[in-house]
Amino acid sequence: MFEIKPIESKERQKAICAQCGVPYRDDCFAYSAIEEDRLLGICQFKIKDDIGYMYELKCPEGIDDEEVLFIMGRAALNFIDLCGAHDAEKCIDDKMARKIGFVDKNGKLKMNLRGVFDGHHHGKNAEKEK
Repeated sequence: MFEIKPIESKERQKAICAQCGVPYRDDCFAYSAIEEDRLLGICQFKIKDDIGYMYELKCPEGIDDEEVLFIMGRAALNFIDLCGAHDAEKCIDDKMARKIGFVDKNGKLKMNLRGVFDGHHHGKNAEKEK
């Protein structure tokens, strides 16, 4: 079973970014997915002006695990929501963004996080109804 954990050291974040082939962003939070000391992926994201931005959501070369990416992406969105930023914008691959809940809003993929993680959300299309 894999674990999703915050990367607490910028040096470790930089190393994991290199392993996953993504640019290191020193202004971002980061989560890693690990199973028995084997790296499965990274997610880099930040909160700016009460909006969450997810920049990288990627597995290292040779690993293609959408379940890991989905769970790690949702964990990052939950953290963003818990920090009080209730809107998120997509800065990642469209296909994965849609899978984790982003919807098209005025030509951009966005997600309203209100109620998504506390059981009061009414599904993926609730965003469209607002």
